[in-house]
Formats: sequence, C-alpha cells, structure tokens
Amino acid sequence: MQIAFVTIETNDMDASVAFYTETLDFELTTRQTPSPGVELAFLKDLAGGQIELIKRDTDPPVTPGVGSVSLTLYVDDIDAAYTRLLEKNTPGLEAPRTLPGGLKLFLAKDPNGVALGFIEASH
Repeated sequence: MQIAFVTIETNDMDASVAFYTETLDFELTTRQTPSPGVELAFLKDLAGGQIELIKRDTDPPVTPGVGSVSLTLYVDDIDAAYTRLLEKNTPGLEAPRTLPGGLKLFLAKDPNGVALGFIEASH
C-alpha cells in the first residue's frame, strides 16, 4: 500500500493554496467544485506526494490546530527552508534544531493550524 494523498480541511481555500504553492513550492494540479458548497484543490510536491485541500460551506468552520493531521516534509537545506518560512511570516515557526543522532528539523503550521515538520534530507 501507498498513501494516495493527505486531506486537509480549510476555511480559506485561497490562503491555503497560496501557502502550499508560494511558500512550500507545491504545484496546484486541480481546483474544482464537485458539488454545490464543496471546493477541492489537489497539490503535489516535487516527488509527486499529494495534498487535498477541501472547503465545505455546509460544515462548521474548521478550528485551527484541532485534529490529528500533521505533515512532515523533506528539505535539502534546513536553514534555507527556515529562512524562507520566516520571511513569509509562517505561523507557529520554531527555530531549527538538531536531535541526538543528527536529524535536523524545525516545526511550523499552515494557515489551517495543521502541524508541519521539516527535516533535512540525508544525502
């Protein structure tokens, strides 16, 4: 088995699409309204991993930070990635740190309160 995509509920589709495309360099592959009051957007990363964003007008607003979804993304240069997110005023941004064993990482949040982890890819 293989993950097809991760779904993230959003209150603001435009802000979410902008964050994933402009800040994290995901590519928007599809944005559609499959039924009244439902909007979907699919985005992919450089390796083909996919995220689905969904906005439903019939659901109560999404409470930021509530839920169990988190995304961890590989980056080539942890310091460059951190600087980029800092420049974009990314919420929940925590400074990079190195864990015992040498893994370099930092944490942030997307506009929906979804926890994001960034780890430096081993070369």
